[in-house]
Amino acid sequence: MKIFGYHFRAENEQGLIDNVEGAIKHLAPLGLTHLIIEINNCFKFKGHPEISASNITAETLSTCCDKLRKANIEPIPLYNCVGHQGWNKRNSLLKAYPEFDETPDIPDENLIAKVHERVGHKWLTTYTPAWCCNEPKVYDVVLPAIQELVNATKCKTVHLGMDEIFLFGQCERCKGLDPANLFSNSLIKFYNYFKQKGIKVMIWGDRLLDATKLLGEVGPHRARYEKDFENVGTAKCIDKLPKDIIICDWHYKLEETYPSANELLSHGYEVWPSCWADGDAAEAFWNYTLKTATELDRKDLLPGMLVTGWGIRPLNTLFNSKEEDLIEREVLILKTFKRVAKLMKEYKLN
Repeated sequence: MKIFGYHFRAENEQGLIDNVEGAIKHLAPLGLTHLIIEINNCFKFKGHPEISASNITAETLSTCCDKLRKANIEPIPLYNCVGHQGWNKRNSLLKAYPEFDETPDIPDENLIAKVHERVGHKWLTTYTPAWCCNEPKVYDVVLPAIQELVNATKCKTVHLGMDEIFLFGQCERCKGLDPANLFSNSLIKFYNYFKQKGIKVMIWGDRLLDATKLLGEVGPHRARYEKDFENVGTAKCIDKLPKDIIICDWHYKLEETYPSANELLSHGYEVWPSCWADGDAAEAFWNYTLKTATELDRKDLLPGMLVTGWGIRPLNTLFNSKEEDLIEREVLILKTFKRVAKLMKEYKLN
């Protein structure tokens, strides 16, 4: 099945409704097939209300997803696992369960400076805390929470995030342990749980991409492009993971090459190239990935493309706004929707 997807972050109930209505009205006519709804803790969990951070109810989410399916759009809930537990400060999960924190010694007010000391990413201007992969109790909270999202959406696939995790082996539970094993063991735990329920698992792909292997040691290309990859050792697990995990391979800038395409496709993963607002970058990324898949004779692993909506206002508002009222990336993404839709319409999967 060919896909054309859009991802957005649902921070509250009205934002969810506006995005769903906008997707049905404006993107379904362009051929949208999947809508990734990043909910995280913005849901009123019944089993663990202490981690709820907003007002999205199961009833509203279920109603929205029923409307999407009637428009032939498949909903995919996204709950960030391990990393992205807040932006420069802890989220509601780590506040409710501080014992889950991977870096409990770093206070919120000093996150960036301390992470710079430990990781050395000069481009890092924001940091998202993580939970400890080696803490068994975290799964007792998070798995039931994600199950509530699965129940409400009646989804066939769940997105677990698992991107931009920069620090492993920091807490007392996992000091000195291999980051690749910590990452893969956590992901496989989630995978096995949902596999038994007939639910596919999807993640962002950056933790499987070795920056040194794919970009080289030094140089301006690596300096600009490195944040799309990893340099903490998690990529070593690329052969250990089940090959039916779907990988959203995200790159948002125009590049001459996209080496992640060969790395992921040659290892047998289904890949959804994931762009952002820049239409030139989106088209170059798609064409490069398609060329790679064709050369590998693995177009069966390339069903289509995903557009991400970082920092984009809800779709209903976006499409109903005057261009002069939009910021640059919003003007661009309106054009990118059409460009990607055209690419997907022209794409022959078989």
